[in-house]
Amino acid sequence: MKEKFLDELKKSLTKKPKDKKMVVFINNNTHHPYEARSNSIYDPPYQKYSMAVDTMMKNIESVVEYLEKNNQLENTVIAITGDHGEAFGKPHPQNYLHRNFLYDENIHNFIDFIYFDRFGIKKLERSNQISQGDIYPTILNLFNLGENKSPGFSYYEKKQKLIFFHKNASPEKWGLMDSEWKYIESKYNPNDRELYNLKDDPNEQNNIVYSHKDQSSLYRQLLSEWFLEKRNEFYFHSGLEVEDQISNTDMLKSITTPGLQKILLVPAVNQREKNTVTQASASSAWALLLLSQPKGDRRNIELVFTSPSGKKYKMIQIILPEWRRVWVIPHLPQPVETGSWTVEALDHNVKINYQFKLN
Repeated sequence: MKEKFLDELKKSLTKKPKDKKMVVFINNNTHHPYEARSNSIYDPPYQKYSMAVDTMMKNIESVVEYLEKNNQLENTVIAITGDHGEAFGKPHPQNYLHRNFLYDENIHNFIDFIYFDRFGIKKLERSNQISQGDIYPTILNLFNLGENKSPGFSYYEKKQKLIFFHKNASPEKWGLMDSEWKYIESKYNPNDRELYNLKDDPNEQNNIVYSHKDQSSLYRQLLSEWFLEKRNEFYFHSGLEVEDQISNTDMLKSITTPGLQKILLVPAVNQREKNTVTQASASSAWALLLLSQPKGDRRNIELVFTSPSGKKYKMIQIILPEWRRVWVIPHLPQPVETGSWTVEALDHNVKINYQFKLN
């Protein structure tokens, strides 16, 4: 880190604002290629990483000393965390950096809270499963700063929860942790799945997904619901709209009946040529878009896909009351059958059939 930047950070921390403030300090020393003053390009990767961590800790120490010198340490909470783990070929020989897998060395993280009270500097430590979304509610809880309205939980709450994670570097994968259980799946290849019991197999060496089929199927469904719910939440809160040529929903304005109204096929952008699209490439990205009028409860929509050869695949899609547009990425066996498909959607007493073609 350049000294000038560090000096500017310290100055900003000791300025007296009208209100309380938060400063986010992003340190890149520990990101590949692990930059530190004492590094040599000939050092082994783990040695370079260790040096970079040491440099980072010295930078944090200098900030703490500056706050103490300027009588600001007692008014400050310091949270130290990372955005992912880092792998160096152990215990998985092909696993380096952080983007290729979702094993513990890739996603394991930490969070340290350092704060000052009348008894001296305190450090909060917990060993339960947590996520970065829990930092904010923990600060609220720790200092009685008000009600937590975020999806996260305070570290002081002992409730066990599912932890979801994903990576968007190719090949995209997602997964979840359920106490000692950990499930990983390729986002676009449902046959690429892994299940580990971390209590018996902490190094994730024995994939037991095929000997625990019911549990794996449950985790697959939970992952799908989580991904689609969060994506639709994002669309709803951000105000983003789907392209007019694909999902012009003016027709919904004249419909007062709540519930599911229509299904549309949404192929990859480079396939969109007509206002009404009924076919897409089976080997490219595509999804279904459910158009719904708001309804006063959370619903489970049953979707049954019928392939060109007559095989049926069922999935459940969650729809929250305020959602008008719901994206569905079906879990279908790879490679996907080409030809005419039918999907039947059942929303309580409303049934909609839709046909589309994959070529």
